[in-house]
Amino acid sequence: MHDLTTAEAAAILKVSRRRINELIRLGTLQATKPGRDWEIEPASVEAYKDSPRKAGPKRKKPDAEPHR
Repeated sequence: MHDLTTAEAAAILKVSRRRINELIRLGTLQATKPGRDWEIEPASVEAYKDSPRKAGPKRKKPDAEPHR
């Protein structure tokens, strides 16, 4: 399999291309940049896809009655 572009990786992971760039910067996705564009290793995308990720903060539900 060939290396993936940021657009391909974003489609696989169902995230934005900006998030893919952030994951590359953090070292979560293994990628090289031989020219203008990133080449992302498919194995690192699959590993990230299969890994359990912590969900964002839970939002509080509004109270039934407003506070006085």
